[in-house]
Amino acid sequence: MIIYEILYNLFGDFVRFLPDKAYYLVTNLLSSILIVALLLIAIIIITHIFKTRYLDYYEKILNKSYEVNNETDNESIDVKDNNDEVIVEKKNKILFKRNENKIIIRDPKHSEYKFMNTLFKIIIGVVKFFSLCFGLFVAFVLICLFISFVASLLLYKTGFLFVGLLLSILSSSVITVIILLLILNFVFNRKNDKKKMIWSFISSLIILGLGCGMIFIGTISFDIIENDKSLLKIVTKEYDMKDNLVIYPYGDDAIEYVKSDNNNIKIEYTINKYCEINSRFNKENDDTIMYWAYCDNPTKLAREFIKNINEKKIVPINNRIEKITVYTNQDNIDTLKNNWSNLLDERVKEEERRNGYESRINELEQENIDLQQKVFDLQEQLENQKFSQ
Repeated sequence: MIIYEILYNLFGDFVRFLPDKAYYLVTNLLSSILIVALLLIAIIIITHIFKTRYLDYYEKILNKSYEVNNETDNESIDVKDNNDEVIVEKKNKILFKRNENKIIIRDPKHSEYKFMNTLFKIIIGVVKFFSLCFGLFVAFVLICLFISFVASLLLYKTGFLFVGLLLSILSSSVITVIILLLILNFVFNRKNDKKKMIWSFISSLIILGLGCGMIFIGTISFDIIENDKSLLKIVTKEYDMKDNLVIYPYGDDAIEYVKSDNNNIKIEYTINKYCEINSRFNKENDDTIMYWAYCDNPTKLAREFIKNINEKKIVPINNRIEKITVYTNQDNIDTLKNNWSNLLDERVKEEERRNGYESRINELEQENIDLQQKVFDLQEQLENQKFSQ
């Protein structure tokens, strides 16, 4: 759990830049992977401890060359092998001694640890199954890395960033392949070429560090463009004027009213040029205009992102409405302002009524509790009187 919390918080902060839906998807997937991986590691460690502590001793004694005379009552046989000592005694028990630590194991002729062997095989089978599932995820990560490698070729104009991306993706792919081979060799009981894997892993780490360094150097030369008017556009919407018309702002959107000669309502929305504006009348109230900006064209956004990166520019893309300007005559302006003010007053009164209802409900609930307690006390007094009579 300690390792899980550290890794989850580390990688959770690392992907914080993702949008909310993608962030929650990635963090939930990461949490599941970490839980399964750490559970597998824990099972492997416990199994290894059990095997080393007990089964290895059993196998070692089983392989000893000795003969047990079951008919001998008082004799014992000593077998010495370096620092090991095996003593076979009267009751057909074997004492295995190494460095003054005695372990008593039954005569293997009478007990073959069949239950423990079966349990051990089941544990290994479960571990291999989960390892294979994790291997499928690693294979998916490897495919994503290959796709990223091809996609990174689109950023060939970025210099150090481009070279660093290629090196980082290639080295990450090699590390992923090593992990996948380890999993497959474990599942199918194949031996690992440890030397090649260790040197490949170390070399990949070195190349990964060089690639990350080049990415850092490449990003220093990028320009972050904010509040650039060239990134904004104006979208115009027109509406018919109504006596109860209300323009409902979202959040802290400030609405600027400009006097003009037109009798209708003309609204100009200033938004990011990569986004669009949508507006409609409220379904519950046809006199309320609701609006929002959205940036849901992934092809266009990807194309613009690649273009900006190749020009060494970081351009933030958001769906914030920078400015709202309303053009209409003075009478309509006064009507719109009064309608909004009345709507706010109505909201305040509604909130006060809701708070009053909630307060009254709490009072009635407390009175109900007091009455129930009073009924309980009266029943108890009645029972006491019946008992005394």
